[in-house]
Order: sequence, then C-alpha cells, then structure tokens
Amino acid sequence: MNKSLIIALILSQSVFWVLFPWLSTITNYLHPLALFVINMAIFFIAVIVTAIVQRVKYVIHAYWFHIIFLLYMGALLILLFIRPGDPGLRQANFVPFDTIQIYLSGNVDSLISMYNLWANVGLFLPLGVYFAFFMYRWSVKWLLPFGVIGCIEVGQFVSNRGSLDIDDLILNMVGVWLGYGVAPLLKRIFVVKERHNQ
Repeated sequence: MNKSLIIALILSQSVFWVLFPWLSTITNYLHPLALFVINMAIFFIAVIVTAIVQRVKYVIHAYWFHIIFLLYMGALLILLFIRPGDPGLRQANFVPFDTIQIYLSGNVDSLISMYNLWANVGLFLPLGVYFAFFMYRWSVKWLLPFGVIGCIEVGQFVSNRGSLDIDDLILNMVGVWLGYGVAPLLKRIFVVKERHNQ
C-alpha cells in the first residue's frame, strides 16, 4: 500500500470513528451495512483529496472497476430493500418536490431528513461515475440510469420495502448527474486500463 493510500486510510478512519456515535443511530432505520458504505465513502473521498494534494494517479484495470461496481450495486440493493422494522403501508407520491418540502420543513427528525435527502443523492453518485467512465453515448447516459432508478422505485413499491416517490427519482437522478460532473476529475486520478492494453 503506497503512502497516499495509508494517509487516506488514517484520515478516513479518524473521521468515521469520531462520527460513529452519531452515525450508529442510522441502523435504527437501515441495514447495518449502511455503516460500512458510509465508511467506504469517507475513505474514497480521502483517497481523492490526498491524490489531488500529492498529485498521485492510480491505474485500475477495467475488470476491477466492474467488480467494484457490482459490489456497490449489491450493497445499494441491500440498503434499499432490506430494512429493520415493519415495512408499513404502501405509499406513492407523484407530486414533484412534495416529499422534499416535508423533509426541509423541520417537522421531521433531522437524521431521517438528512438521510432521505443526502443519501438519495449520494447513493446514486457512483452510478453516474460508472456510466461516465464506460458509457459514451449521451442518450444512454440519460435513459439507462432513469430506467435503473425507475425499476428500483417500482420494485420497492411492489415488494412493500419503500414508497413509490417522484422525489426519490429526482434526488437519485441528481446524484447520477453529480457523478457525471465529478467524473472528469476522477478520470485524472483513476486511469482505467482496458484488457487489450495490458
């Protein structure tokens, strides 16, 4: 492990464990895997920051990039479909920004509001990054994530593991678009090596 990764690991774990007493309450609403995902997100941010500061580049084979993406998708599906507690009644909202306004009103627990707003964006940012690296047609970049997120929303509703909410779709797509936005920066740090270039 090189020096930059060691620094990133130390920084990320320091931040995670300082925040842990507060973050641990998330497991009241989500699968415990959420803590691991948050830990990995903090580590990834630390890797990016240290790489920028130290002007480091990482070469990653496309094969491993795909494996990491599949692990991410698996974790995402677990978080979205396996939750503690009674799933409750099926709910649907087709009024844009209605649910977002409720979370911003201050009448909902701050942790729940933060998760539903920021996590709905952040959890789908890697999807945008992946598509930016490997999808070259803009029509695909727009339609494919929309289809994936739409299927997840319908799946949550049908399985009674979440609501069918237009605001979730909006926030998830914002996450994808942010992924497209940060992808050029990440391409300077992570050089993806295709199999035929080996």
